[in-house]
Amino acid sequence: MTKLESECESKSNFIRNEMLLGDNLGLHSVGGFVESLCANYFCRFCKTHSKVASKQVEEDKSLSRTEQSYNSDLALGDVSQTGVKGECAFNALPWHITEIFVLMSFMT
Repeated sequence: MTKLESECESKSNFIRNEMLLGDNLGLHSVGGFVESLCANYFCRFCKTHSKVASKQVEEDKSLSRTEQSYNSDLALGDVSQTGVKGECAFNALPWHITEIFVLMSFMT
């Protein structure tokens, strides 16, 4: 997709990725997050420690993952302190893994 955006011949090709769909394991894997729900920081949406998350009843927006926090966690390189284990390949596009906040229930 990056090649299509930059190396088009004489035609204009507009590609826009609106959503990445998958189960938790797949999205965590593609996004560079830990896949284990037993990890200290297991959530791809926020950076809440598992001990806090088990008792938390209300969202703490200050812990939401952002592009900046994701990049800082990636640079730190300590999975047990961040929950981020690698770079998401889709981040090379003008789009970032932390911008995906689509939740779908398949068990309704």
